[in-house]
Amino acid sequence: MRNANSHKAATRKLWPTEAGKFRDHLLRLDKDSFRVTITTVLLFQALMRVAGYAHLGFYDRATLLLAAAALPMMLIGTRIGNLLAGRVEQHVFNVSVALVLMVSGTALLLK
Repeated sequence: MRNANSHKAATRKLWPTEAGKFRDHLLRLDKDSFRVTITTVLLFQALMRVAGYAHLGFYDRATLLLAAAALPMMLIGTRIGNLLAGRVEQHVFNVSVALVLMVSGTALLLK
């Protein structure tokens, strides 16, 4: 329990209070619910991004071909993730995903 509390305290400092409520909710979920929630959020963000880029005219034939070429790799990555997720302990899974999200979010903020 001590590790969960210290992780929660560390992430609370990095995420604002409203995002912190969502973070706290995510950290209480089991692995499968956690993965479904994150996948849903990321899918919604991707769809909004695609709609915005399409509206601005950023897509051309080369972009669509690149997206089509990437699709098999995304499906392979999804399969590998499904296989690995069943072998990882709940706490390790939650902390790992939270850390990856914080690092990638920090990298975006620094750009």
